Amino acid sequence: MAFDIGDFNSFIELLESQGDTRVLSSPRVSTLNNQKAVIKAGTDEFFVTDIASNTVTGTSSATSRNVQLTPFFSGIALDVTPQISATGEIILHIHPTVSEVTDQEKVVTVSGESDSLPLAFSEIRESDSIVKARSGQIIVIGGLMRNSKRSEGFATPGLSRIPGIGRLFKSSREIEQKTELVILLKPVVVDDDRVWSTMANESLQRVRRQ
Repeated sequence: MAFDIGDFNSFIELLESQGDTRVLSSPRVSTLNNQKAVIKAGTDEFFVTDIASNTVTGTSSATSRNVQLTPFFSGIALDVTPQISATGEIILHIHPTVSEVTDQEKVVTVSGESDSLPLAFSEIRESDSIVKARSGQIIVIGGLMRNSKRSEGFATPGLSRIPGIGRLFKSSREIEQKTELVILLKPVVVDDDRVWSTMANESLQRVRRQ
């Protein structure tokens, strides 16, 4: 959706009325008409994606292994492609992706030998949207939600360790948490030097506040 609400702060305050809100990243990027802009905030970690074994037989047999490592991105990535009409309206092709990569140990057997290798377990949330807006309007994209559960235990020091009756002094509970990634975009058509100057001053003020 696109809104005429002036700046991001007004919408962030609205989100804060619905629950805990945290700003993950606040980048700015420039691009040309019909050219893709990419924003990424996260880390790359290498995991094993292929393993090969080569045995050389001669006076004695020798086995060598070739392990291939591939980087996996964990974080937030956003692809934006703008198309500006003759009237100054902007059609944006927006593709946000949220990926979370964790380690998982797997036992792989190659040529009769077993190895425990760090492999990647990837959880991906993404969407693909086409939005039409005017220059300066704020675009809001939501729906990238995640439910997580964790157990939390409580115990009385000392008493919880007594054999037999210690469990009477212990308790646990399941905590369920729902999070949603909300993306705010503000496309601005730069048609003169005054727009560049205004945007540069806004960025400078943000740096000074931090």
